[in-house]
Amino acid sequence: MSDTKSSSNETDVNVESSRIFLSKDDLENSQSSIISLIHPGHNKKTKFVINKTTKKLYEIQIFNNPCRSWLIDETLIKDGNMYVCTPIDPLFIVLPHLKEHCAQRAVPLDHILESSADRDLSQIFGLIKDINALGDLKGPSNLNAYKYNEEKCLQWLESKVQKVVNVLRKKKVHVKPGSVSATFVISSIEEDVADKDHYLKYAFGIVSEYLNEDFCQLLFEKLNLEVETNSSKRKSVDDSPIEAKKAKIDSKSEVTADYVKSDYFNDNLKSMSDKKPKTVVLSAKEKQRQKAATGSKNITAFFSKK
Repeated sequence: MSDTKSSSNETDVNVESSRIFLSKDDLENSQSSIISLIHPGHNKKTKFVINKTTKKLYEIQIFNNPCRSWLIDETLIKDGNMYVCTPIDPLFIVLPHLKEHCAQRAVPLDHILESSADRDLSQIFGLIKDINALGDLKGPSNLNAYKYNEEKCLQWLESKVQKVVNVLRKKKVHVKPGSVSATFVISSIEEDVADKDHYLKYAFGIVSEYLNEDFCQLLFEKLNLEVETNSSKRKSVDDSPIEAKKAKIDSKSEVTADYVKSDYFNDNLKSMSDKKPKTVVLSAKEKQRQKAATGSKNITAFFSKK
C-alpha cells in the first residue's frame, strides 16, 4: 500500500514538473534528447532537441508568460510557458566554427570538435548531409579536412533566403509596411518588383537571426539590398540646424512682411479698428455679486509681507 502511494506521489511530481512542448513532428515516440549549443546568432547557450531517428535538429523557442499555468486533467502545471520546437539546419550551427578554425587552412573536423567549447557539438555532425556547401575537402577523404569557402557559403545562404521567399509567397504573408486590405489587389510590373524586394528583405531578416554581424553584412551585400531611408525626414549634409532654423525664420518674416503690405490686411485692420467694443450686459445676480465685492481685498493681500 505504501509503495502504491509513493509511486502515485512520484507521478504527481513528474506531472507538475513537466512542460508543454509544441512540435509539428512527433518527438515523443522517437529517440529525442535535449542538448545545449551556442546559438550562431547571439552567441549564447541555447537548448535544442536532436532527433536521432529522423536525424533532425530543432531549436526550442520559449514563449514566456509569468501569469499563466496549464491544467492537465486534475493536475496544475505551474510552468505556463510554451516550448515550441522549430527545425533548423545544423549547418547554421557549424558555420561559425568552420570559419573560425578553417579560414586559413584545412582542418579535420575532429580537431574542430576538440577545440570547441560546445560539448554537444559532436552530436550534430552526424546530422549534416552536405558540409561541402560551406567548404572544400582537402587531402584524403578519410581525413575529413575542410577549408572554409566564403563564396560557397554566401551561395548557400542566398539559397536559404530564396527558399524563405518562396514559402512567404506561397503562404501569401503580408510583408509590406503598414496594413492592407485583403480585397485590394494591384497587378502591374512595378508592383511585382516592389513585392519581390519586400519579400527579399523580409526573408533576409528571418535568416539573419541565425547569423552573426559579419555574415549578415556579407549576405546583405550579396543580395544587393538597399538601406531604407525616409525621404521626408532626409536632411542635407551642408545644411546645419542653425542655418536651417535661420532660414525658417527669414522665410517666415518675409511672408509676414508681404502680408502686412497687402491691401487686404490694411482694409481688415481698418474695419476692425472702426468697430466699437461690445457692452457686456450683467444679470441681476452678477450685479449683486459685484456690489457685494466692492471694497473687499484680494485674497493674496493676506499673504503679503508687512
